[in-house]
Amino acid sequence: MAFERATVFGGSGFVGRQIVRRMAAEGTVVRVAVRDPESALSLKPMGAVGQIVPCFADVTDAASVATAIGEADVVVNAVSLYVPRGKRTYDRVHVNGARNVAEAATVAGARLVHLSGLGADTKSSNAYVRARGAGDDAVRAANPKAILLRPSAVFGPGDHLFTALGNLIRFSLLVPQFGGGRAYIQPVYVGDVAEAAMAALKDATHHGKTFDLGGPRVLNYREMFRLAVDMTGFNRPIVTMPFWVGHLVAFFARFMPTPPITSDMLYLMKHDNVVPTDAPGLAELGIAPKTLEAILPTYMDAYSRGGRWKGARLA
Repeated sequence: MAFERATVFGGSGFVGRQIVRRMAAEGTVVRVAVRDPESALSLKPMGAVGQIVPCFADVTDAASVATAIGEADVVVNAVSLYVPRGKRTYDRVHVNGARNVAEAATVAGARLVHLSGLGADTKSSNAYVRARGAGDDAVRAANPKAILLRPSAVFGPGDHLFTALGNLIRFSLLVPQFGGGRAYIQPVYVGDVAEAAMAALKDATHHGKTFDLGGPRVLNYREMFRLAVDMTGFNRPIVTMPFWVGHLVAFFARFMPTPPITSDMLYLMKHDNVVPTDAPGLAELGIAPKTLEAILPTYMDAYSRGGRWKGARLA
């Protein structure tokens, strides 16, 4: 089942661009709704002439959201904010912005997929996790048929996990592991998250459901760091450092355009992020998740000893 028209908010982002790719492959005309339309021009070759259309939209502005949706059959909200700055706070983007998209999709009669995060919780002491939870509630209230996808840490070419680790391993003499790396995560491949969005939209029985998405392997952060080191071939020692050192680094890093670490990232490193055994997930959407070992070599070669860049490609 292909859709005629779709609007993807955050379509130039890490997950959003993979959803745009898959929709375009099925012949859908995709409107990529972003704050900077020029950043989405690189997506146009994914489709035929005129098939992928970048347009301006800011999820915090209800009018621009409604305009971007127009007469779309389906809507995906893949907007994410990891570093709040100025007026772009977690609440404005993940709560108010999510509500704006959900309300506009309801008015347009469009099917909606909202990407949140595993462990989103309105009772959390962390502002990011709390806003994600409040955003989920806001979407449910505005659009009861919305489909919520809540992935664990997402990996793939250009990710914030192994790509960042690869750079660190290659150019540092050691790999700092804050807090000992004892918390567990369940990394999920970005392509599987995109496929989950497509599968959820196509099957009406999935409307109104929440799916927690995780890959086939559960590992703690120390095991993940060791895997990254092994992939690169650099024999870098993994050195445990207390969390207070990480927070000190994060304090100064926040002034950088793209901080390599934030206090919110450190918070997530303290807590498990694993799919509950009884939660609907990729299996219910008919997706067999790809393994870390199958995907990492397709882009970690860029950081390996003597390795040569082969381009960011998807399996």
